[in-house]
Amino acid sequence: MKNIIIASLLLISCPLLGQKLSKTEQRIKANFEAQERNWSAHDLPAFVSAYKSSAEMISSRGRTIGANNILKNYQKSYTDETMGRLFFDDFSMKKLSSKFFYVVGRYNLEYEGDQKLRQGYFSVIMEKIKGEWLIISDHSS
Repeated sequence: MKNIIIASLLLISCPLLGQKLSKTEQRIKANFEAQERNWSAHDLPAFVSAYKSSAEMISSRGRTIGANNILKNYQKSYTDETMGRLFFDDFSMKKLSSKFFYVVGRYNLEYEGDQKLRQGYFSVIMEKIKGEWLIISDHSS
């Protein structure tokens, strides 16, 4: 457990494994850091605020359209006891245009007293909307 925490802190302090991030990439990374905090605080509405209202998500549950429906799915699937602590790593970002970024990474769920992480990968497309970067498409597995 201690090693996991140390590794997590190292990854957080070395964004994208030492790559220098552009200001836009820093803002996008900050969105994911806010999602980590919101999930770990069991605040699903704040977690889903990173999604555009018309966002689309594809997961093991199938295809979900709309941030409100994404939130409802999370609320059905997770309780305070089952949320754990979330952290992201293994990021890569690709600028598609001045308004769109493609982001790939790994999500990790850690539970107190359990040394096994629950992990999976995601790919999202983010759009700059009124100066804010929001997820418009999320594929998680």
